[in-house]
Amino acid sequence: MTTGSTAKKKTPSAAQARAQALLRGERRDRRLSRNRRQIADAAVRLFEQKGFAATTIEEIAAAADFSTSTFFRMFVDKEEVLFYDFPERLDELRAIFAQPHGNAWQAIRRAFIDFAQRWDTEADDLGRRRARLFHAEPGLRARYMARNTEWEEAIQQLLLAELGDSASGRLSASVVAGAAVAAFRAAWRTQLASREPLQLVDCVR
Repeated sequence: MTTGSTAKKKTPSAAQARAQALLRGERRDRRLSRNRRQIADAAVRLFEQKGFAATTIEEIAAAADFSTSTFFRMFVDKEEVLFYDFPERLDELRAIFAQPHGNAWQAIRRAFIDFAQRWDTEADDLGRRRARLFHAEPGLRARYMARNTEWEEAIQQLLLAELGDSASGRLSASVVAGAAVAAFRAAWRTQLASREPLQLVDCVR
């Protein structure tokens, strides 16, 4: 090393730059996920204590140790808080549908059984408490049904690829998608309300 000289900083290659950007993105996503879950946990506690209608966004943010402005950077309203991970579940559903499958119904059944098994093995106390809330709370029903509609639309697209985009195909796809999501919703509600140990996958199958 020469005295007085400045070491030349090595410029990362394009591949290294992409890897670093990907790593930063993953860290940011994990931090956002943790923060959203923290807010959801605070919201569930307040909804259980005070009721959904009586709880304000300001109270939720304060209970989670965030400012109200930070809350609004993550959620559009208090209804959305309990569904913070639903977009990820929808992406997973579409990913399952994109995999090779014998027919559309086999893919739908596989997706629902997979979600049920994951619920049975991975659901924690927060997950169960918020699921009970959005199944039972009238103020959350519209948002929950809107999320259900997104699932129905994904299933319809899968079915239309097989049935063909005709009037009869669209009708069949709409009926089957609506029935499939309604059946899963009923199975989930039954499992949550059961006083005896009950596996969601057994209700879905």
